[in-house]
Amino acid sequence: MKTIPSFEKLQVNAALIYGILLDCNDLLSSGFYICDGSKSVFHETNFQDYLEKYFAFRKAYVDLHIVYNPKYRFTFKVLYRLRFLFYKLDSIRLIHKLNAIFKMQECAIEKL
Repeated sequence: MKTIPSFEKLQVNAALIYGILLDCNDLLSSGFYICDGSKSVFHETNFQDYLEKYFAFRKAYVDLHIVYNPKYRFTFKVLYRLRFLFYKLDSIRLIHKLNAIFKMQECAIEKL
């Protein structure tokens, strides 16, 4: 969900979420839940924290399984070992995308 920044102080996000919760109230009462997407590793956002704090949303953790294309597997293994160098160059768009993959790989390894 994206809003115009000047309208955020008018609590537009809160109104939208409240409306969604009202529309889904019957489903929520019968055990369904709302998935608001995943937390992005590509850019910083506090939206999930906002939903938890003001609307009692909760985190639902899942296991992350990453499978690389065989053509790129070896290259990625080499680059992954050098990831701390890439983190210093995060302002470069292509490297920023690569760092997002490194971060997901770190999360997957932590679960093992």
